[in-house]
Amino acid sequence: MGTVSVDVTINRPRGEVFAFVGDLTHDPLWFRGVRMSRVVSDVPSGLGTEYEQVTRLFGVPFTARVVVTAYDPPRLMALRSIRSATPFEAVYRLDDTVGGGTRYTLDAVVSGAGLYRLFGPLFLPLLRRATAKRLAILKRVLEARAA
Repeated sequence: MGTVSVDVTINRPRGEVFAFVGDLTHDPLWFRGVRMSRVVSDVPSGLGTEYEQVTRLFGVPFTARVVVTAYDPPRLMALRSIRSATPFEAVYRLDDTVGGGTRYTLDAVVSGAGLYRLFGPLFLPLLRRATAKRLAILKRVLEARAA
């Protein structure tokens, strides 16, 4: 279907941001639509960790399963969906900014299934906007924790 690339600058140290986004059990706190996220593998964190997420995307509920395919704290993590209504591969990149903040970039290649595939050309811009909104929530959550 296409790619989504969104970034945000978070006024928190890179290690702190990575610790939060690198643990997908935190997703319900910032990734609107994710209702529950839990580890379902014998690997509790890092490369090979599998997560199951109960989520809702544009009003449609589904359960997704993702696996961590690359893990290099505090700069990079990659994920691949094993089961999802929107199959994807995503890379989280974290870079230091001047002043001690973090530039968090989410790059994803998404291939829709079912209805999402039918509406691909319309769906992708909506997904980009929704992802940008979620990263704005992440910024607020992490910066509020420091206050």
